[in-house]
Amino acid sequence: MELTLKPHKGYHGVVNRIDLDENLIAGRVAGLTRDMVTFYASTPIDLQREFEASLDAYLESCAEDGVSPEKPASGVFQVRISPDTHRRLITKAQLRHESLNAVVAEALEVSVVNFEVALSEANQQYGPMLGRLAK
Repeated sequence: MELTLKPHKGYHGVVNRIDLDENLIAGRVAGLTRDMVTFYASTPIDLQREFEASLDAYLESCAEDGVSPEKPASGVFQVRISPDTHRRLITKAQLRHESLNAVVAEALEVSVVNFEVALSEANQQYGPMLGRLAK
């Protein structure tokens, strides 16, 4: 489960890490793929404030630089697939008495979760080795 903050200006903040030894909560603005906006605090209330301040600074920086700020992921996008795959997805949806959107959303979620599990396992297996090589 991902811990989220209250939305600000259409953007969402998520908690990346909680470090009890350092009394630190780290967060980032969710849904951005081009830019990375992070923030830190020691309490949830301060984390919300830091999220809003960091996001405002990001938006101001974009305006000053004449760059369009990255929009958060809306959850809506278009996918091009083969007619055969489209037909098979429709058949699956009909047999399950679900919408085509529900079937596609589930398939994408399963794919992303499988990728994240594989990435986590690779980091656990090879991360310590890569850390030693970097020293």
